[in-house]
Amino acid sequence: MDSEMMVKVLSINHLASDLVEVCLSLAEKQSKFLFTLERDVNDPQFISLAEEKQFSQLFMFNVHLASQIFQLIIKVINGEVVNFPVDVGYFYTREEALAQQKPFNREIVQRK
Repeated sequence: MDSEMMVKVLSINHLASDLVEVCLSLAEKQSKFLFTLERDVNDPQFISLAEEKQFSQLFMFNVHLASQIFQLIIKVINGEVVNFPVDVGYFYTREEALAQQKPFNREIVQRK
C-alpha cells in the first residue's frame, strides 16, 4: 500500500470546553477539522462528538480511520498523554473501500 495514503494525526488541540481542533496529514496535505463536544447533563462521563461535514464526507469510506481519530480525541479530552504524530491507518479510495467489503450473506430464518 502506498505510504502517501497513510493518515496521520499531527495534533489535537482542545480550543474551548466544547471545541477541539484536529490537524491531519493525508497524502502530504494537511487539513484541520473542528469537533464539537457535548457532555450528557445526567452523566458527564458520556461525551458525544459532532464533526464538520467535510470530515464526514472525507472519511465516508474510511470509518476505521474516523474511529481511530475519535478515540484519540477522547484521550486528549480525558487528559491522557498522546505522542504526536500518530499514524491511524491507510486511506482507501471509494473503489478500494468497496473492494474490501465482504459480500453480505443473508440467511433466511424460517419461523415455526
